[in-house]
Amino acid sequence: MHYGLPNMADQTSDQKRQWKTKHLRTVCAFANSYGGRLIIGNADSFSPEEALDEARNIYDEISRELDIHPHVRPVENKGKACIVMDIRPSPEPICLEGQYYRRVGKEDRELVGDDLEKFILLKDRRARLDLLMPGASVKDLDRNATDAFRSMAKVSKKIDDAKMLQSLNLMQKDMLRGSAVLLFHSDPSHFMVGTDIRIGRFSASGLMDDMEVVSGPVFLQPRRAVELLSSKYLQDGEYPMDAVEEAIINAVAHKDYSSGDPVRIRVYKNRITISNAGGLSKKDISLDIEGRSKLANPGLADIFARAGMMRLMGTGIPNMNAACLRTGIPGVTIDASKDDFAVTFTLAPRAPEHGHRAEEIEAEPEVVLGGRPGLSAGEIKDRGTRTRDFRISSLLAAVGDEEVSARELMDRLEFKHRPTFMSNYMEPAIEGGFIERTCDKPTSRNQRYKATEKGSALIR
Repeated sequence: MHYGLPNMADQTSDQKRQWKTKHLRTVCAFANSYGGRLIIGNADSFSPEEALDEARNIYDEISRELDIHPHVRPVENKGKACIVMDIRPSPEPICLEGQYYRRVGKEDRELVGDDLEKFILLKDRRARLDLLMPGASVKDLDRNATDAFRSMAKVSKKIDDAKMLQSLNLMQKDMLRGSAVLLFHSDPSHFMVGTDIRIGRFSASGLMDDMEVVSGPVFLQPRRAVELLSSKYLQDGEYPMDAVEEAIINAVAHKDYSSGDPVRIRVYKNRITISNAGGLSKKDISLDIEGRSKLANPGLADIFARAGMMRLMGTGIPNMNAACLRTGIPGVTIDASKDDFAVTFTLAPRAPEHGHRAEEIEAEPEVVLGGRPGLSAGEIKDRGTRTRDFRISSLLAAVGDEEVSARELMDRLEFKHRPTFMSNYMEPAIEGGFIERTCDKPTSRNQRYKATEKGSALIR
């Protein structure tokens, strides 16, 4: 096959007499468009050995500067050779020193302004946050946000912000990536839409009574949202706020930032719902529950993990459920579609006052915990708290049909303080006839606990 210089370059092909670094723009443009073929030299420009060496050098330069891997090879013709490279279209935007190019006819056209924004959103619906952000500078970062990360991630104060961000792959050649802007910029909404958290209080009729907006660096938003919830909306302290904060962090880290929608927290009389754009399939949800997770925005998740705010072990939902059980409320409810993901925390129903009619107490519906019925209010009316029934239910679920020591039960329910566990969980369950000891001596080192017939009936 003969490779001669064409009369005219076109949308998917071009030829250069010799390779120069500036031709990286053509490779970048092909990758950001429909792909293409770039030929270096004529059919007799190189010896086969020279062509092979040059092809390797070109491949190394393209791989290093653009992080793509085209097929670069020498093509021989009667003892001479040229170099041919085939560039495939990239599924994600490719930049060269912070600039983006597309192939338009025979030109390598730089994208700027609205054209750049439309290209990124069209090329990648999640608007990947590892893209470099023109106009964003280290001097615009929020000092409180970067200092908070330094403290939590134990980063030395001797390392300046630029070096820190470069080491975290949040900055390249003096340009910030989208993740850095989102996490630490004083006003990320200047670069992206919907970067805040909206908290709304809703009445039983569904009308919103009031709303608060948590804005600024996304790294600080979960903690600020929790502080606002605790001080203004959830003053009774009935929810496991560590689990609520984990749900907010997950929403921020997994959100689809191309949607333009904020993270929403809806507060009702008996429940809180935390939702974000960017859904999961049923398979993804089952993987998360089983202990594996799929990261929507790895760059964001990595920063939260380094700060000790995420585990990246796929244990988010199980940990939230465990925290709910310790607090005495049902496990979280997950509602996911292909476009949205929501986590709901629900309070246990209030036990009726003693003055209520007996038939009203008996008619009160049972609470479902992990697929198992909890205790009805009638069965615990002489104990009368809204949480004790769930504490007993969670303890029975942990015991199952085994004989288990107190230490094993504490481990299963993730308790560290034995007196609290015994007084809030074990003693009420024993007094209510749901759990019994296997040894007559309460303090025996061989003491085990098992469900009574009454307790077993509740978890069958």
